[in-house]
Amino acid sequence: MVLLEEFRQFLGSVKTSESISNELRKAISVETGLEKALADALLAGRDVIIAGSAGGGKTHLLGTLADSAPGQLPRFIGWPSEVEPADAPFIRVVSDATAIPSVARREMFERRPSNCVAVAIAINEGPLLSLAHEQVDSAYAKAVKILHAAQRGISLPSDISAPVILDVGGYDPIENNVIAKLLGLELVRDLVEVQACTCSNRDTCFRRRAWDLLKSDTVRKKANDLLRVVNMRGQSVLFRDLWDFVADVVLGGSCQGNPPTSAWFWRMFYGDNTLSERLREIADPALVIYPRAEAHIWYGDWKSSELELEPGIELIEIDAANDLDSERYRWVKSQIFFLVRSASATHVLRDLVDLQLIKALETNDVISIVRTLNSYMTYGTILPKETWLELWTDLGVEKRTDRPKGQASLGTIPAADLILQRSLAVANHPDPQQKLYGSRHFLVHRKAAVDKQASFALSPEVLNLLQGGRSYRTADRPHTDLEWHLGRFFASLADAAESTDQLDVMEIDFKSMTGSIGSYRIAKELSRIEPLGRVR
Repeated sequence: MVLLEEFRQFLGSVKTSESISNELRKAISVETGLEKALADALLAGRDVIIAGSAGGGKTHLLGTLADSAPGQLPRFIGWPSEVEPADAPFIRVVSDATAIPSVARREMFERRPSNCVAVAIAINEGPLLSLAHEQVDSAYAKAVKILHAAQRGISLPSDISAPVILDVGGYDPIENNVIAKLLGLELVRDLVEVQACTCSNRDTCFRRRAWDLLKSDTVRKKANDLLRVVNMRGQSVLFRDLWDFVADVVLGGSCQGNPPTSAWFWRMFYGDNTLSERLREIADPALVIYPRAEAHIWYGDWKSSELELEPGIELIEIDAANDLDSERYRWVKSQIFFLVRSASATHVLRDLVDLQLIKALETNDVISIVRTLNSYMTYGTILPKETWLELWTDLGVEKRTDRPKGQASLGTIPAADLILQRSLAVANHPDPQQKLYGSRHFLVHRKAAVDKQASFALSPEVLNLLQGGRSYRTADRPHTDLEWHLGRFFASLADAAESTDQLDVMEIDFKSMTGSIGSYRIAKELSRIEPLGRVR
């Protein structure tokens, strides 16, 4: 009961790793993959920088490794507060560099004795950038270069003189099934059981009855997969966000009222936490259509075979004496969202969220991305190429409200030279097989990635703009910003474009939204441009 009470207080607090006991840390820790990456790097004698923003789980990661690997790793010695041993091997650990005075931060790698086998530093990205600017040839500067490349999906050549980078802020816990693991923790289930409730007994408690559904691995995985939709917003999910979510679904709401707001499946969508707020912006379970089952849901026919629930699962019934009103209908459909038999939670959302380009990212479908980019740049007026990316740049004077009607081609890039990459949560690791990813996706040029930083971010917002089509109005700021980023990407690719003596020029008629492309031969020996007499 002491551990449960500490856990309850943790869920109701700011949720910092420093504020919890070792016993609670062990009870709530789940395998993420970051632990092994950190342990393997330290065992190899490599320095490690764990980067990320506040609440990302940097300190918790170090504490978890110290708890789980005694005897496997040299002793962790906290710097600068603990006395470092004179002869026994040890690892110097800075659990929160932000809390150290700026003068001392510069010395975290310095004056280490020969028995210090490695240094592990947890640091927010801001202070890390400051150290890199102050010491341009330091380990911090090398770390920032590796970190920023990894955040753009670019893996730089291995550098044993530089630290291993663990980007906790860029790590994607949802993609790595962490939500499902947290919801399955024994301590979480125990807290649900003892949560103060006005229900007369367990059989009538909606909070406890709903939680029984999470005993199913399939249901927990659907809950995890649903939150993957949050990644479509292009926002990082911190471990603090995960625990705020767990706190809300465990402790939030009430069993009283009709509908009861304590059931976890209701709080997934309508809870008071950051992840639920982001989810509400994208998905509304009331708008999901279940063919043939809608009438049975509305009239409370809970046993109908038309519902096609997961095996061994039964609906939690709600008072429907006078049929369901809109709010109770929403409650039932929130439940069915996780219980109905389907390939995945995102499959259920296919009619609410345009997943075409998201699917292209998941399946490494470069052709679909190239086709979409080509169509976007030509305002959808010309049949887009699929096997070549055309590098268009505006040609003409931009008016106050409209973009130029002309564009010139900087060349073309074979689609085969482009790859889809995810941001990297682990970089410069001694084991090249250590692959942990973030939630951000990029279109990357195979050869120009390292020296030209040739990568283009394919965030959910960008995908939505690309699918919607290009705007010719300069006042449409999102499109203006997107074109600036596309312009940088195209410029970085220009040197790698296919060499040719042909120049393509496109003209768009914004009134009729039609376009034409004229091709010209560059006659270098005559220093002039000659029409080729063909237009597409």
